[in-house]
Amino acid sequence: MIKRLLLLTIFSFTLTALAFGQLFEDFEDGTKNSYAAGTTDFASGTWYLDDALIGTDERDRKNGNQSVRIRGYIQMNFDFPDGASGFQFLASNSGFSNDVGGVLQVYYSTDSGGNWSAIGDEFTLSDTLEEYNVLVEETGDIRFRIEKKEGNRVNVDDILIEPFIELSDDPTISVRRGNDTVSDNEEIQFSSTAIGSSRSVELQITNNGVPDLEIEEVTLSDGQAFSVSSLEGSIASRETETFTIAFEPQSVGDFVDALTISTNDPSTPEFTIHVSGTSVSEDDISTIASARELDFGTRVTVSGRVTVADEFSGPVFIQDQTAGIAVYYVPMHSAVQRGDSVVVTGPVTEFNPTGSNQGTFLMQIAAHDGDSDISFDIIDTDPVEIEPQVITLADMNAGGYESQLVTVNAVSFTDDGVFQGGQNYEITDPTDNGQLRIDQNATDLVNASIPTEVIEITGVIDRFSGTYQLKPRDSEDIAIEVYEPVGDDISKDQTFDVVTWNIEWFGNSGNGPDDLDLQMNNVIEVIRTIDADLYALQEIADEQRFFALVDSLEGYDGFWADYITQTQKMAYIYRTDVIQKVDSGEHVTNQDAYDWAFRLPLWFEFDATVNDVTRRIRAYNTHAKAISDQESYDRRVMASTRMKEYLDDFRTEDNVIFIGDYNDGLVTATFENRESPYQNFVDDENYYTITYDLEARGFASYIAGTFRSMLDHITVTNDLIDDHIDGAQRVENPNYIGSFISTTSDHAPVWTRFDFSRSLVSVEDEILAENPTQVTLDQNYPNPFNPTTNISFTLPERSDVTLKVYDVMGREVATLANRQSFTGGNHAVTFDASSLSSGMYIYRLSLDNGMNLTRRMMLVK
Repeated sequence: MIKRLLLLTIFSFTLTALAFGQLFEDFEDGTKNSYAAGTTDFASGTWYLDDALIGTDERDRKNGNQSVRIRGYIQMNFDFPDGASGFQFLASNSGFSNDVGGVLQVYYSTDSGGNWSAIGDEFTLSDTLEEYNVLVEETGDIRFRIEKKEGNRVNVDDILIEPFIELSDDPTISVRRGNDTVSDNEEIQFSSTAIGSSRSVELQITNNGVPDLEIEEVTLSDGQAFSVSSLEGSIASRETETFTIAFEPQSVGDFVDALTISTNDPSTPEFTIHVSGTSVSEDDISTIASARELDFGTRVTVSGRVTVADEFSGPVFIQDQTAGIAVYYVPMHSAVQRGDSVVVTGPVTEFNPTGSNQGTFLMQIAAHDGDSDISFDIIDTDPVEIEPQVITLADMNAGGYESQLVTVNAVSFTDDGVFQGGQNYEITDPTDNGQLRIDQNATDLVNASIPTEVIEITGVIDRFSGTYQLKPRDSEDIAIEVYEPVGDDISKDQTFDVVTWNIEWFGNSGNGPDDLDLQMNNVIEVIRTIDADLYALQEIADEQRFFALVDSLEGYDGFWADYITQTQKMAYIYRTDVIQKVDSGEHVTNQDAYDWAFRLPLWFEFDATVNDVTRRIRAYNTHAKAISDQESYDRRVMASTRMKEYLDDFRTEDNVIFIGDYNDGLVTATFENRESPYQNFVDDENYYTITYDLEARGFASYIAGTFRSMLDHITVTNDLIDDHIDGAQRVENPNYIGSFISTTSDHAPVWTRFDFSRSLVSVEDEILAENPTQVTLDQNYPNPFNPTTNISFTLPERSDVTLKVYDVMGREVATLANRQSFTGGNHAVTFDASSLSSGMYIYRLSLDNGMNLTRRMMLVK
């Protein structure tokens, strides 16, 4: 007997393209995040969702990335003009708590939604996505509604409407694969299959005639590698039978066959389907294209040229003439170089850190389900680098270039600022939008300025949860200027280095990283890597672990704010051969603990000695009120106001470091882009907000999620302004810590360097010629400014003057005078910074006798 197609069948194949005349909706293109009634546009047309939304949660059951989650109903807001012989959909109870007992009813309307009639029986849902079918037999305009009658939340996906077909007077064969109509003499190509395993394709035969369709004979011309399930008997009018063709290769090679179905259909008495397939074995080298078709876990051997070696610290990417694939095998990462010819053996799998949406992540050869047997050989031949293929973003998004080296022309960025590691950026070209991924290990890309002009980008195509990403390997792939902080060539024992770091809930696994020992080890590694003299820390939540941290750092001591009742406390760690502690305590004078979220600053007075120069310094370690709302913003404003009033009244002669997690920006506030709560510090030339320029350039110290922002800051006064090595400030790139955000902290350290001797780099008012008092360079006015300011200077006699402006990286941004002759006396030059971004700038006056004078100014837009 032939197996009849039931109204309820398990969904067992992947829905692909549509047959002519069908309507198919998979709900992958629409967006609706609330249950409020409203219309949503999908690929098939506009639908009305009442008490329903687009479900993307892991607990939503779906065939793809999205399905509809229904508490009420969904219905077409348009007519399907070809009538309907059948209506099909997938449905199940959702996977949230108490989502059981779902019952659905299908309705249809033939008057554009004016009246609705139930059709078929109600469907009781299970907890797995299953296929449901309704026989319709209606001509003309029609639309459908699916309504939840009982239960809680349910998911619906992959709706298919079969158009009404007028029955023929003769038996008529129609063959379909999923939603694709299979034509007579059409070829079905099987994906690559390992020898000894099998793949199958399920097909359906429908009789679109009035008399019964008789299956007279089913034959395969060869039968060596293909087989067909039993198919015999008769098929009544409009009924459907299913059968399966299987590919079961026992040897390596390419196979073809022809399946012929003989029936009593007078127009097509012999319906032929051609089949083909390729088999592979790990004992033979397969093309990468063939390897990419294999089931996960299948072992394979491929060869190709390396396009990415250790630039990302894994995986390696290789490519042959057919395709590309990633290889994650640590011994291979550092052993190969670009252009190497390699042979790799191992199981096919994907990089899927979420465990969901299998098949939508980067395919790679890597350990899979206990099979970690991976090997590689480097062929003894000269390296030959693969030439990138020129494609468009539309090509990339179409999915045909995963793991291949490509070049995309005419690319623009929608973001500005600087690149952060482990971050995606939206890009556009004339064909589409796309994603660019900056790997955290691409160190010469991290912190480089995002291009503002249209550029060409080369990279490999990565994939994460269905999204293809263009991934440049280094600065040559994207043609940007590498960010190099000033002073990195200066020995650490010549400078005074200061760090602020919010270590997310250090020592509290209930709120911070789960593995406290791993967090401890990672923090130790970061501190040793930066190798600074003073660390101002925030969010220290466990006393025992903090002092264990201090004890593990040879040559350091530390203390924490034991006066704070909050779980999160501030702390200091300092190098004992540089810093001599004088005193410390809770900063209470003129302060209101409420403004500071009951975390009053921890002050630390000390003597710091470097190169026989000692500075008496008073640091104020701060952890301001968090949250971007009106109340929190007001509290930060008051905290900043009270702090500056105190410093102005009592600490004008002291070297002050106001340091920590400001929980807000210096350029603009995190709340509604208002004026910064710390604008009072920015506007006062007696204070140098060192990290202002980092924020203005787009750096972020809070690096988790989408709310990346510059929250951690350093402000100094008096001698420390002159001592600072401009351009040395930076946000640490902790790429040397695996999974830094989840294992260590959601903040990256922010740090900078000071030169007490003022001899290692150029500093303000440094004069390199004789008679310095006869020439003056005044502070620009106004300062800060936007967008123009006046720069004044005095000359004792006629001189040739060069006046130039530089950014903090030492790059020339403007020439105001170039060997121009000025008479003796007072002069003023106007500087217009309309084309520049906010930040700190340096202006330098140079005379023909070798004299140089330098000052800083702040542009605030």
